[in-house]
Order: sequence, then structure tokens, then C-alpha cells
Amino acid sequence: MSPFKALYGYEPPMPTFELVAHTKVDSVDHLLRERQLMDKMLKDNLIRAQNRMKHFADNRRSEKKFEVADWVFLKLQPYRQSSVALRRNLKLSARFFGPYEDPPYCTNDGRILTEPISILERRMIKKGNRAVVQWLVQWANLPPEEATWEDPAFIHFQFPGFNP
Repeated sequence: MSPFKALYGYEPPMPTFELVAHTKVDSVDHLLRERQLMDKMLKDNLIRAQNRMKHFADNRRSEKKFEVADWVFLKLQPYRQSSVALRRNLKLSARFFGPYEDPPYCTNDGRILTEPISILERRMIKKGNRAVVQWLVQWANLPPEEATWEDPAFIHFQFPGFNP
């Protein structure tokens, strides 16, 4: 969706310079033909550039197939997953965790199917200028070493039925 469509709710008007009828003035006819050629050339260049970008992007991609006993790393979403390790700078935190021979129960799109079982510990940390409570959460289907520090608001939002 283009910014114009997001703002106004419809596609932007595209100037078309089609020669439906000939004009009596030769200079206007000449100008319209030039614009039509320029429009066609710009569209062709845009299509070529898009195809070139797609070609180079596809060169870096590969189809990966995993067997049951393969070791894999799990990728966490940066800036969204802050529970694995509390870092001052999220940009420098690890992107991949593992390796796992048998990944924890996952859906087809890679999301881990688990829910909190109990709260093992509580701690106070400083976020910005205020103190925030965090819980060390024991997750179902994961060993106790995989317990993570989570904000209570996040746990209540994601798992409304969980009562510590």
C-alpha cells in the first residue's frame, strides 16, 4: 500500500498521455508523443530494476529442508523478545538460540507452543527512570534451565487464564 492510498483511501491519479485523437497543433502532438515515449521508457526501466533486485535477492535465498534428528538454531525477533536475556542494547543481543536437536514444540510457522506453569522468582529492575517487576517463568514443555524473565503485563496479556 502506498502512503498516498493510506492517507486518502484511493490510488493516486496516474497521468496518462495516450494519443486518442490527433490535435490540430503539431507542437502539442509532438509533446504528447515525447511524454508517451518517456512514460514507456520509465516503466520499462522500473520493471528491469525490479527484476534485477529480485534476481539478486533470490541468489541469497535457499530452500532448507530439515530431518527429524538435525540440530537447528531458533531465531528470535529482535526488539520484541526481551525475555531470554536482559540487555542494555538490544541491537547487540543474540539473534539465534540453540542449538536444539529436537526444537521445543513448534507450529508450522516456527512459533513455540508453550505456556507458563509457575513463577520461580521475582526481581525488580530499572527500566528508564522507574522500577519494574519481572518474573522468572517456568514454561511447559521446557526444562527449568529454559525459564525466562518476563514482565507480568506481558504474561497477563498473552495468557489471560494464568494465575501465579
